[in-house]
Amino acid sequence: MATRILGLDIQEEQLCAVVVEQLGAEQVVLSCASAELEGVDQVGAALPGLLLQLDSYAGTCILGLPLSIMSLRNLTLPFTDRKKMRQVLPLELEEQFLRPMGRQVIDFRITGRKESGSDLLVGALNKDYLHDIRPLLEKNDLLAKAVTPAINSLAREHLQESGHDEPTLFLYAGTHAVCIALWVDDRVIFMRRIAYPEQVFTDSPVARKKGLSVFDPETTRAGIARVCNIIKSSLNYYGQERGVAYDVKTAVLSGCIIGENWWHELIGHELGLKVVAKTLQEEQPKIRLSQTVQEQWNPYLYDAALALALTGLKKKKTAADLNFLQGEFAPGPQQFLTKRSLLAAATAFSLLCVAIIGFLWGDYRVLDNRSSKLMAEMKTVFKQTFPEVTTIRDPYVQMQSKLKEVKTSDVSIPLFSGEKRVLNILADISERVPENISLHVSRLVIDQESVQVKGTTDAFNNVD
Repeated sequence: MATRILGLDIQEEQLCAVVVEQLGAEQVVLSCASAELEGVDQVGAALPGLLLQLDSYAGTCILGLPLSIMSLRNLTLPFTDRKKMRQVLPLELEEQFLRPMGRQVIDFRITGRKESGSDLLVGALNKDYLHDIRPLLEKNDLLAKAVTPAINSLAREHLQESGHDEPTLFLYAGTHAVCIALWVDDRVIFMRRIAYPEQVFTDSPVARKKGLSVFDPETTRAGIARVCNIIKSSLNYYGQERGVAYDVKTAVLSGCIIGENWWHELIGHELGLKVVAKTLQEEQPKIRLSQTVQEQWNPYLYDAALALALTGLKKKKTAADLNFLQGEFAPGPQQFLTKRSLLAAATAFSLLCVAIIGFLWGDYRVLDNRSSKLMAEMKTVFKQTFPEVTTIRDPYVQMQSKLKEVKTSDVSIPLFSGEKRVLNILADISERVPENISLHVSRLVIDQESVQVKGTTDAFNNVD
């Protein structure tokens, strides 16, 4: 049975959705849609209209969040046991966040192990956001399997499937910032959001065209150069803190900058890296767009939502992704009791009942036809045995009655009479009659006690 899932990508000014179906080894994009947002807190107003634009339904979804609404930290703890790490993290992070730890959901992933302990990538999200978004999804008959940073899934789908086994820098450019992820040892170990300098907006405002950010190359070069310097400083600081020098040689681009060659040249020059810009379709040939999607598909807009959906289709849980559905927000049995899931269960039960009734009815018809044939055969045998009976209602019962009458009748012909056989007696009589005597038997009576023969002959002496 095919599996469908919805990738829902919440960006700072855009809400994107993609429905993907798993058909064997192939992933088919069934529908996609997008809606403008005035902020991440306006998802509730835009979500119902967005879902109406989708041609296909998927009851489960993977929710991708922007880095702007969460806090990220890289820590080292002197433990290897995950249970101890989860217990210690709130105390370790208490002085690093403005909000109390009791009002935040924390998740972490182990990015490396060493003798002194474990390196962690820790993410924290305000509980109020999940309290608001969860009822909104349930109201629209959606069950969230995971709530994760969108760039995490996007980077993994780009880099893991294409076989990047060396340290690689992944960049996703949006309207207000560039999000970076450092890919090492088949996982994301470092993520940061770097906002564009004010110069990008004051000198030349960013324009929106078909849901994408459009930058003027002449007025944004200086601002992007500053962003690249911040990226290099962040990577150097992270490497010094971990005591590891990451030899990054390649930068993979995604987002609105992937279609602009001047971005590729500028970022490659400023970072001193080889730049690769490909869409998920180019990276993964198993992804296929349906005919209804091909006309409206824009990879720069929908790649993040597509990556989220692909993450949800994986049979094994991706241990390298952060997931904020923890604690009180962890999926439970009550999340499956949505209107649409109950309707689907009722429909499945009804179909099962119809199938059982159909099977029983078919079996009844077969047995009924067989019974009719046997009844006809019994009537035929009964008519041949007792042709004098004209009315036949139940041939079996009537035949039993007739046989009983024959057995109990005084005029019935017995096969045995005491210890003497009737046939033997008749044979004995026949032998006693000489061959030269002419005898005509006119009456033969055989009962339980005797055999009587009556006839005529041509001479009186023949009687003796």
